Amino acid sequence: MENIERILKDILQGQQEMRGDIKQMQGDIKQMQGDIKQMQGDIKQMQGDIKQMQGDIRQLQGDMHQVRGEIKELRDNQQQLQGDIQHIQEDIKEVKCDVKDIKLKLDDLEIKNAERHIEIYGEIKALRKDLLAIESVTAKNWNDIVHLKGVKLI
Repeated sequence: MENIERILKDILQGQQEMRGDIKQMQGDIKQMQGDIKQMQGDIKQMQGDIKQMQGDIRQLQGDMHQVRGEIKELRDNQQQLQGDIQHIQEDIKEVKCDVKDIKLKLDDLEIKNAERHIEIYGEIKALRKDLLAIESVTAKNWNDIVHLKGVKLI
């Protein structure tokens, strides 16, 4: 019987050790469950952050798409301006050539005008001389008329 008592005692002691171990395991499990819940909360927070980041990324992608469109529009405008500038430069070259031609023609006209001016001045001088001669002859004719009238009255 002693043998049985000792076996029972050992069994009871084993049971008590197992109960202690089970309680310790249950405490560890509860701690693990708390850690898991905390991890789940962290994961949910991370998922929220990821969703927010995905929204931010979508917004950035939309902004990038808009910026690309604006850059394309700027490039198109730049090419159009470069074409306009080229046309303006060609027009300026043409205007410069026309101004040169006009200057040459103006120089020729000034020379011809000066020659014509000298010619006209000479003609006016001759006309003045002729006019003076006419005035002189007219005055002599009036003098002769007055003289003839005076003779006729006598």
